[in-house]
Amino acid sequence: MLAGLQMGNLAVRFLAELAVLAAVGYWGFTLNAGGLVKTAAGVGGPLLLVVIWALWGAPKAAMKLEGAAHLVLDVAWFGSGVLALWAAGRLTWALILGVVYVVNLALLLIWKQG
Repeated sequence: MLAGLQMGNLAVRFLAELAVLAAVGYWGFTLNAGGLVKTAAGVGGPLLLVVIWALWGAPKAAMKLEGAAHLVLDVAWFGSGVLALWAAGRLTWALILGVVYVVNLALLLIWKQG
């Protein structure tokens, strides 16, 4: 049973990672700016996050950070999704993403999944 909960926690983690990318893209496309700026932020923001995660955060990252440095990156990465939703006026969704992240991270640490 515990193994199933742990797998579910990893699935939630993956979905939360996708939610961060969607949140940053949503924020970009809802900016009060011209079409080119909106497109650049809506596409470029998530792409920048993907590059950062691929280089330093992913399990098979080329220069994977460890320990406290990885935790700081993790909090900043997920925090960017929460802040993007907040900046886009989606406060309830920002709160939900933040709570899901905190609970998920706590379980990852308790179960030593990270």
